[in-house]
Amino acid sequence: MRHGDAADGEGVGEGRSEDIMIATTNVRIYLDTCVYNRPFDDQAQPCIWLETLAFSIILQMIEDQAATLITSTVVGYESNLHPDPVTHAWVMRCSALAQENQFVDALIRQGAEALAQEGFKALDALNIACAEAATCDYFITCDDRLLRRYKRKKVRYALARQPSLWSWYLGGEG
Repeated sequence: MRHGDAADGEGVGEGRSEDIMIATTNVRIYLDTCVYNRPFDDQAQPCIWLETLAFSIILQMIEDQAATLITSTVVGYESNLHPDPVTHAWVMRCSALAQENQFVDALIRQGAEALAQEGFKALDALNIACAEAATCDYFITCDDRLLRRYKRKKVRYALARQPSLWSWYLGGEG
């Protein structure tokens, strides 16, 4: 039931998407740049298709205000490196939905350097450090190797295709 719905349950339980109870509001999500790019990858691969579907659900959650998108100057930088202007425009348009833009400062650079010493690539380390600094609830990526390395508990980490990620959105614990 959404705020403002009748308390007597009128209209609830009829199978409409509007009837899903959202247990958590203001969930802060940071999307790794690869998530923004996923719709441009080969959708014939089931794993990629699921991750693209997950991304579309995330966008819907942001529009429904069930989640707050946090981006960073790192996402903008990575997008600027992309050779395809259509992909670049898409990433910039989607990241413009963010409520906050985390700028890289000395503290974030220091955190990223520590992550790089643990074996993370520089841009991955900066994305994680930005998500941590912005106190995000979830750092979402499509990069399996990145997640195998990232074991910190400052930010919940998840692959975009993991069904368990969505349990908090649908009213579970997550």
